[in-house]
Amino acid sequence: LKGALLSQPSLARTARGFLPAAGEEVAKAMMQWPSSARRRHSADPSRGWSLIHEHVQDVLDDEPAQQVQSGPSRLVNVLLSICVAAVAVGCLGTLGVAHLPGQKRSEGPELRRAKEAETHSAVLTTRSGAKLSLGVDGGRCVVAQGPVRVSLGPPASGVATGFDLFAAAQQHIVCFPAVGREEYQLLVAPMAGTVDAEDDGEFGFGRGVTVGLRPDVATTAVWKLQAEVRSLGLKFDQEEPFRVLGLHILAADGVPENVPLVVVRPRVPSWPLDVQSGNKSQGSCWPELANEAPLIICRAKVSDEALDLVALCGLCAGGGWDLTVREIGGSNREVASIHGATKPWVAWDPTVPAEGVIKKWEIKLQSEARALFLAGGQIGNNLKGSGKTFAWQHALAQRRLADGDGDADEAFEVDGATIQVVLVAGATQVPINRKFEDRSFVEAAGRGLADVVLVAMVVAVVGAAAMLGFLPSNLSAALPSASASLGLLQFLLFFGSVEKAPVQLDVLQEPLAFLAPSDPMKCLLCVAVGCVAVTLAHGWSVLQHLAKNSKGVYMPHSLKFGSWELRALPFVALPAAAASTTLVRRGLISYFCVVGELAGDEADLPNPLLDLAIGMVVLIGLLGTAIGVWIQVHGMFVDDLVLSVQLPGGEGTIFVDRISDELRAMPVGAGASAVFGGWTTTPGWCIGPALSSIFELEYQGLPERGHDHGSWEAVWPEGPWEPSRGAKRQSSTDSLEGAMRLSMSNSGSRLSSSGSRLQEGMNRTSSVGSTAGDEAGGKFRDGLGPVAGNHKITAQIRFPYKCSNQLVIAGVSCMPWIDVAFPGTSLRLLWASDPEGEFKFSVHVGQLSGPLTSGRLGACFEWGDRCPYRWPLDILAKVLLGLYIGAWPYLADDNSMWGFALHVLAVICPLVFAILVLKYRPHSTLLDNLSLAAACAAVSLTTASAQYYYKGGHPAATIGLTVTLMVLTAVPLFVLAAASALVASFALRFSRQDMQKALVTTIPKWGRDKDSNRERKATNVKVLPIKDGKVAMALPLELPASTSSIPMHVEIKLPAAPAGVKATLVQGEKTIMPIPADLLLLPPDHRTYEMKTQRPVGAVMTQQGGVLLYPAPEHNGGQHWREAVRAFLGPKSPEVLKEAIAAIQEQGKRFGDLTFTTVDIKG
Repeated sequence: LKGALLSQPSLARTARGFLPAAGEEVAKAMMQWPSSARRRHSADPSRGWSLIHEHVQDVLDDEPAQQVQSGPSRLVNVLLSICVAAVAVGCLGTLGVAHLPGQKRSEGPELRRAKEAETHSAVLTTRSGAKLSLGVDGGRCVVAQGPVRVSLGPPASGVATGFDLFAAAQQHIVCFPAVGREEYQLLVAPMAGTVDAEDDGEFGFGRGVTVGLRPDVATTAVWKLQAEVRSLGLKFDQEEPFRVLGLHILAADGVPENVPLVVVRPRVPSWPLDVQSGNKSQGSCWPELANEAPLIICRAKVSDEALDLVALCGLCAGGGWDLTVREIGGSNREVASIHGATKPWVAWDPTVPAEGVIKKWEIKLQSEARALFLAGGQIGNNLKGSGKTFAWQHALAQRRLADGDGDADEAFEVDGATIQVVLVAGATQVPINRKFEDRSFVEAAGRGLADVVLVAMVVAVVGAAAMLGFLPSNLSAALPSASASLGLLQFLLFFGSVEKAPVQLDVLQEPLAFLAPSDPMKCLLCVAVGCVAVTLAHGWSVLQHLAKNSKGVYMPHSLKFGSWELRALPFVALPAAAASTTLVRRGLISYFCVVGELAGDEADLPNPLLDLAIGMVVLIGLLGTAIGVWIQVHGMFVDDLVLSVQLPGGEGTIFVDRISDELRAMPVGAGASAVFGGWTTTPGWCIGPALSSIFELEYQGLPERGHDHGSWEAVWPEGPWEPSRGAKRQSSTDSLEGAMRLSMSNSGSRLSSSGSRLQEGMNRTSSVGSTAGDEAGGKFRDGLGPVAGNHKITAQIRFPYKCSNQLVIAGVSCMPWIDVAFPGTSLRLLWASDPEGEFKFSVHVGQLSGPLTSGRLGACFEWGDRCPYRWPLDILAKVLLGLYIGAWPYLADDNSMWGFALHVLAVICPLVFAILVLKYRPHSTLLDNLSLAAACAAVSLTTASAQYYYKGGHPAATIGLTVTLMVLTAVPLFVLAAASALVASFALRFSRQDMQKALVTTIPKWGRDKDSNRERKATNVKVLPIKDGKVAMALPLELPASTSSIPMHVEIKLPAAPAGVKATLVQGEKTIMPIPADLLLLPPDHRTYEMKTQRPVGAVMTQQGGVLLYPAPEHNGGQHWREAVRAFLGPKSPEVLKEAIAAIQEQGKRFGDLTFTTVDIKG
């Protein structure tokens, strides 16, 4: 019979196939057919037609109007459906009875009563030994002991003596009528064989035995019952989950017996259980239907008293279900449970908290099969080992169908369901997370946010790759928007996933929830892994630098340990603070619970001391770092160790060390954008990698008017800068520089004598060293072009770093008639060819850096920042937000004055911070400040929304709040994507430039004359080093230059052709000018002033060297320039000499005094 009944779904499918019009309704009716009806039909097949006819007709009558068919078609389909179902069930019942051994086709009423008692009826054994079967319409009754240790007394006064409601020593009959019925009837009958059929007494319970029903336990009125006859209809109180009745049994000896009869029905039909106070005189419970999740609120009248709460579960009465009651927010311990037993209820007796305090529990209901499956028990392991699938869902559905408790879909809905119970006293307000009808809209917004984040991150990664691939620089242009975007996203993700977070935030962050580990230990582990990765990358960069620079002791300040790590800290500060706060909270709760009341359960709780230690160390470390950096930065400005100066040729100010010892490349700007205007012209977009260690330069000026010393807002003039007074002289043989020069000399890279001495320091108070030199230098600077006006600082190389990018410029050397630029790739060769260590060139203030602004605290002095305190403020703000997120599960229910103040601060402070950002502009660009302000406003709106929803705010504002939050979140993401795209575009565009275009982009007014707006001619310069006072062959290096002369290039090839030596004018190529190193690299003084100011008429170059030719004899060693050519070439080649002189004279006659003719003799 069991196997036949379990084959019902196949019959339903058969009916659905034969009768498509009504097959679905018939199948549904068969699946929902109560098990009691099936059993009665199996016992008496003649009753099958009426039973199934009634049930199928009920289903068809409840069919929606739009599915109703018209006229004869509907009638035929209904009749055919009923016939097929009746015949199928009738055959099954007959077949099942025929196969039962020793059974007849028809069974009497005694056997039917026995079967009913065995399935859904309660069997009560009276004190006299009689056995009574008690059932309820369409439901189940069980006999169970009370759930509490002592009697609670009646729910109302006036109950007869001996009626111990809910007491553990008292037998109770608990009945669960069919869900949804407003009226129910009880049926009592003696068990088969306990009553003589021929003398069953007046009411059918035996001679002298009466059974009555007390409909109101507050009175002594009794309704007498007839065996196997239903009682009068009884109704529920709509506000109560159960009704207490009494079963009054009067035995033949005249001794009465009162048994509590509790009829239960959940006040919310879709909930599998309900909770009520055991004694309503102390308090009561009711379901809160406005809450998003199932919630039952219990409110006691008096605090600090024990209150028994009773959970009533109809499914548990049938066995096979686990019910656990676990405390929330305290020790998280299990306070009551049912594990598979046939037990309809469970109780626990908490102490009512004081007013303003909320206690919470979570009741979880799941089937034994599900519990075994989730726990991976021995059954599951055996099934897996045998290659079978542990389909607990199917087994559960079949068992539910066989027991008549509903269909399979209902089993899936309740299995694993949780209901939250809260207990408060007096008028304590309970926050309600109200249901909102706009879940689909919020889900769509969350998916849209995830798409925007994905696009922004892809563009950011591409921009970073382009920047790192083409230009050796950091990503300072995108750092402000990246910090604001990631900080806001981290806040949304962690706040939305924290315990007690409103469902709106939970749904919004769900598409990105995988990015935020829920376990605090895992979160801290991810943070640690990220920090270690940054440190490893930093270490790898240091090793690469040392390998490229021959293990020199001089290292760029940006590679000092701590500089990269501090820049990465803002990206992990918020999740680290949130996880640490969660650990501290969990550790405190666990510690006090273990010490106070759970000393025997220590093994089941996390290690509280470990949680406390880890959380406190991380929080103290973050706060200490931020405060320590703030103090150090403040001290730098108080002592005038860091200055704020205007960037030459740029829009904005930068920070430099008062004593600088490192040289950057000339800052390369991205230029104005057609879409974003001047955003890309600010210092934050400039690129200037470190190129060399230099001898210390000290600032000697005063701040501009209107600003005091010690203020970060004070703007200082660009100069003057002088060599530091603390510099000391050192010989090259005793210094690293000397050793490096000797090494490079041995490899053929230098043309000076290896025994010469390097003058490492300059103990001078000025760049020229004498009064005459000062006067000469002043006159010299007055005659220079506009390029020299922006490069007034003279720097001396100490140790150049290896540079592979030819487009970055280290400095310039300016003379009235020519400006020469030094690419970063030329520094090492020029430095190695300088035997006296006097190699100097001109730079501007934007190229200077030192250990303060570029070292470990370089994150505070990014060129994209105006305020040096932005970094510590950023860390402090994110730590405080992390503290708020970690403490939210506790603060959410805190209705005290301090809790209210913290909630208000969490809303007001970010909003005030956003206003201050727009007012004081901590970043150098408007868009970066706007993205930071939008992120702060979004944080304020998020905290306000969370409190609004958690405190029971109406969800009608969901769409408006969500749209506003999405707009605010999109602002920093858009700025990040735009910055990353522009960075990639700029890097790609710059890498494709030629040298002359790069010079125009890098050096302001490059190629322009001082007194006219005409362009200078582009040319190249070959440096002629000095050896023993004579000019040696040129270095294998050409420097870009621009000259006010008219350069002409004439070439003489040797050996001569048969027609003789011939000078040929070379068209389309840049002129190469040979210039001695002392003229190019030494600062102007009384010795070099005349040579630097005079315009030469030409030059002669050979493979052995070259010579500049001046019109005045005194600049050619006291001889005419023609004699200087003859002295340089010698008497061995008169034809070459004649042709060279003729070429210079001819070009001078053609273009006048501004002509510069280079005669290049090859061969």
